[in-house]
Amino acid sequence: MKNLSILISILATGNVMAAKYTTWQEHSTVFLERQSQQDKQSAGTTVVTVGSDTSCDFRIGATKIQDAIDSGADEVRIVNDSYTENLEIDDQSIILTGGYTNCTNAANGISNGGRAVVNGNNITTVLYIYGDTQNNDITINNMIFENGLSGDFPSGGGIAVRFADLNLTLNNVWLQSNRGGSGGGL
Repeated sequence: MKNLSILISILATGNVMAAKYTTWQEHSTVFLERQSQQDKQSAGTTVVTVGSDTSCDFRIGATKIQDAIDSGADEVRIVNDSYTENLEIDDQSIILTGGYTNCTNAANGISNGGRAVVNGNNITTVLYIYGDTQNNDITINNMIFENGLSGDFPSGGGIAVRFADLNLTLNNVWLQSNRGGSGGGL
């Protein structure tokens, strides 16, 4: 309801920038997105970047993405590249987003619409999510999870969720060339 009341007050004051937006719906969508970003920034949201250029927060080692997840960041922005890792998210809320040309663009939220690739190298599940001590929100955007193998227990080779209390949102996510006991992809 907070967003609706904010939108109504803006429309009532006449501060709608009609020259930039063709409809009030377009303006309200942009406004609410900006408000959401500002709310996250004011709430102390931590964003880190992953890639290989010198402006990346995590650029060294074979476990860059996992290191970023383990850092306690709220959002991990990943440069479009191929990463050979097997990831785990243990009882935390996080946003993983690929689709960036470099870490400067990632830090500024400028996406090119591509996807970052995480290759499980047929060792184990590419992304394993668990933890049920609290309800978590996990959002994954613009990613490909490939070549995962679920191993000894029946689960997905691409993404496995076990004993987790979470809201999982996948946007523009591909699961390909994965094998698993209960599902190759998920």
